Amino acid sequence: MAGCGDGGSVPVVLLGSPGICSKGLQRKGPCERRRLKAVVSEQLSQDLLRLLREEIHTDITFSVGSTLFKAHKAVLLARVPDFYFHTIGQTSDNLTNHESIAVENFEASEFRTFLQ
Repeated sequence: MAGCGDGGSVPVVLLGSPGICSKGLQRKGPCERRRLKAVVSEQLSQDLLRLLREEIHTDITFSVGSTLFKAHKAVLLARVPDFYFHTIGQTSDNLTNHESIAVENFEASEFRTFLQ
């Protein structure tokens, strides 16, 4: 194969390789870049939702009425910093063994939607 390297093999490039990903992305057209961003964004959303649903490595628990919700401090800090600092930020030094933080003025269904 012409232009595919020695012996006709196609070089394998890891996405995290320095300089490779950004140069390759620059060569793509605007439509392809938008498509790639949408695919990556959707995959990230699905991965975060799976972590929440499967309660994988949760480190905080919220109590809304009689319903408990396990969550991830890092995700809350990244996505809703005001909520994080209002509820967790001031008490995080005191939280051990998944102690529960009571959340008022929310229905359980509303809080579930908020976390998603």
